[in-house]
Amino acid sequence: MIRQLPDHLVNQIAAGEVVERPASVIKELVENALDAGAHEISVHLRDAGKTHIEVRDNGSGISPEQMQLAVQRHATSKLPDGNLGAIATRGFRGEALPSIASVSDFKLTSRTAGADSAWTLSNDAGSWSQPRPAAGAEGTWVRVEHLFRRAPARLKFLRSDSAERTAIKQTLIQLGLSAPQVALTLLEEGRKLLDLPQDPETRLKRLLGSDFSDNHVHYQTQRGAVAVEVLAGLPTLNRATSAGLILLANDRPISDRRLVGVVRAAYRDFIPKGRFPTLLAAIKVPPALIDVNVHPAKAEVRFRDPAGVSAALMGALKAALDQGPARSSSHLSNTLAKRFTAASPPSTRLPQKQTSLAFSKALSAQAPLQDLREDTRGDLQADRPSPRGFSEPPAAPSSLEIDQRPDTRLDTHPDTSLGTPLALLHRTYILSQTQEGFALIDMHAAHERLVYEQLKAAQNQGEIARQALLVPEVVKLSPDQVNLLQSASKALEDLGLSLEAFGEDAVIMREVPALLAERTHWRQLLLDLLEVLETEGGENPLAVKMHETLATLACYTSVRSGRALTLPEMEALLRDMEANPASAQCNHGRPTSIKLTLTDLEKLFERA
Repeated sequence: MIRQLPDHLVNQIAAGEVVERPASVIKELVENALDAGAHEISVHLRDAGKTHIEVRDNGSGISPEQMQLAVQRHATSKLPDGNLGAIATRGFRGEALPSIASVSDFKLTSRTAGADSAWTLSNDAGSWSQPRPAAGAEGTWVRVEHLFRRAPARLKFLRSDSAERTAIKQTLIQLGLSAPQVALTLLEEGRKLLDLPQDPETRLKRLLGSDFSDNHVHYQTQRGAVAVEVLAGLPTLNRATSAGLILLANDRPISDRRLVGVVRAAYRDFIPKGRFPTLLAAIKVPPALIDVNVHPAKAEVRFRDPAGVSAALMGALKAALDQGPARSSSHLSNTLAKRFTAASPPSTRLPQKQTSLAFSKALSAQAPLQDLREDTRGDLQADRPSPRGFSEPPAAPSSLEIDQRPDTRLDTHPDTSLGTPLALLHRTYILSQTQEGFALIDMHAAHERLVYEQLKAAQNQGEIARQALLVPEVVKLSPDQVNLLQSASKALEDLGLSLEAFGEDAVIMREVPALLAERTHWRQLLLDLLEVLETEGGENPLAVKMHETLATLACYTSVRSGRALTLPEMEALLRDMEANPASAQCNHGRPTSIKLTLTDLEKLFERA
């Protein structure tokens, strides 16, 4: 038999869609406050919101004549013209207040501008009281107590107080980023958990951390009807989770798998596998081009032109990541400085048997320290050899290599950010003096990145240079591996690698990218490429993983640790890095350089 459900049951069913946990209650109430024009909102909790939630605002308020209507289902002030195709508010369902009230003890107090007093009504036993006068400032005050008291089965789905508190803070962080002009505070039994002033810079630091505040790139653009503004964290400022990836659509925090995929694709070349960038991306489109009511909790939206929005976001991210000189996030340098200062200070007293005048005599016999350079500045600038022309290293390794032919200039180039190379440490790290202090550069990681960018540019233009092997190389593999390489032969051909099956368990290589022509470890190269091809990657694994294939090729042709570089070669490498914004991290997402300032050094040596 079909029957009409009673209102209280209908409201509880609606609450199941709208009210999942304390954080979802707070989200609905704070969004209402924002739509009411509030510029100050405070949230008060007890027991992580399970037993007590208060949301107070100084918005326009609700008149006593409309208070009873406000708590009825399908009643809203957010659709003034009745046009569902162009919603300019933060979305609505007309069910938030009655749904919340159906599973809690609920009290609403509000006062409009110019009114003599506030008015209040409550729902403590499943039915609404009549509005009555009350004390209260202009704005609205909502109190929710004993959440899910009328739906005890849902209480067991709530998590620990710590987890619920974290969810509330994350909700308010997203809302705070979407409404920077509104002051937001969160308190629990008098303890302040979040304090977001209206100052944008202070708010950014408190919400996303000082590391992000100091290490992001700001970029905004317009593509047709889509406006995009991004605060893109530097790639080396990445996280293990997506908590730092925040998307806004017309000032609404949203969850959108497609856009998250766009973000990850934009950062794919720059961060390690399994890591997530820190990012705030705000997308704005005309209200007619977005449906904000497709999700009960308004966590998702539907764009009329999703491909256009994705393209606009990708373009903004690419432009942001390509901006300015290459740099790693400053938290790396800060971490390095802390590791130095955390260690016990070394003893300044040497054992008697180690004291010697040999070092002093060597210094007096040599040119002054400032003369330990190789050529004149003009020699360094003219006819610089490419790092790809490095000669083979000498047989004997050295921890510190400095060419000691005289040069009277140790100053840095005024227009460079990585400074002037001084030495090669352990045949791996370039020591460079900058105007602010010094830098350490991982030569293999940096050169690998530069070769990778060169290969990408060549591939995009269809111009990867290839070279035929004088004697074609036969590589033994398993039949399955041969079949996999054959299935990807066209894509590999585009990368300059020409392969043919040679029986059931081997392939023959006839052409290779010119950069790899002198390499001989062909089997290992193919095994690495097979690992890339075997990784799942959507409808076209190779297309999705193409950057990894190029990265593998780049790794095989870049200068390796253990090779002795001359100062001109180091100089050329640093200048090439400065010319390529992507060189702040290698193909695997690791930083290629770390800097310390003179201030850091003075602190380390207690000179400050």
